[in-house]
Amino acid sequence: MPFDAPQRSNHDSELLAQAKNALVRRGWVQGQYSHDDGRLCAVAALAIACGNRRFGHPSRTQRRLARLLASELPHWGWFSCWMSGYFRVKGYNDAPHTGYDDVMDMYDRAIMRQDEKAWSLLVHSSVQRDPIL
Repeated sequence: MPFDAPQRSNHDSELLAQAKNALVRRGWVQGQYSHDDGRLCAVAALAIACGNRRFGHPSRTQRRLARLLASELPHWGWFSCWMSGYFRVKGYNDAPHTGYDDVMDMYDRAIMRQDEKAWSLLVHSSVQRDPIL
């Protein structure tokens, strides 16, 4: 159906927003998936949003969302192109130079890109179906 892609982009955007909200509510941590006090890293927040409590075993949806987040990150040299999106996000989260605001910005950019993609696909499919335009 012509609306499948926008719905999926919108669904991805919603899941990314849920993961970001989990980080805001519970707090952010580096160097581990979660802390005893409930704080989460960027990839653990994806797991929570996807309903997966096994943080070290990402689902297909988590891997897809991690690729969307990783597309917003700068490349770290030739070797980063060989890393999965999941490990790029995990590495970025744990890097010494990365702070809470950096992780929030990564999520914001990915959410905004998915929202833009959904609107562009929706407008494009509407233009194709409307013979008046």
